[in-house]
Amino acid sequence: MADGYTALPLSTNQARRANTIISHVAEACGISREDFHLRTRKREFSQPRFVGAFLLRGLTTLSLAQMAQVLAGEGNPPFHHSNVNHGIKRTREMLQVSPAFHKQFTALAKRINAALNAEVKPAQLILP
Repeated sequence: MADGYTALPLSTNQARRANTIISHVAEACGISREDFHLRTRKREFSQPRFVGAFLLRGLTTLSLAQMAQVLAGEGNPPFHHSNVNHGIKRTREMLQVSPAFHKQFTALAKRINAALNAEVKPAQLILP
């Protein structure tokens, strides 16, 4: 790309898990996937990204730079890794001070966990 940005490789499993997390967060927050990736500071768009960053950190093995790439969306230059770190910290703070946010977050995390576990297909033993 012209700006010197090169995409960090994601394994198929990592990409699928990240996609599931982002889709569930966007749906729970009432925004589209396209709006989720907007580069705006409006709370209605930034807070879902912060929650997405927190969940990506807890449910994947992605680095901060890879999470920034996922949160920015396909074909966009990634957010800076410090933005991801800030989002994780803000979500952690909100979980501690807001019981309503904590309750909504817990319900969302359970739905995402169920979806991620449903994606994992157990290995099948094939006998000759």
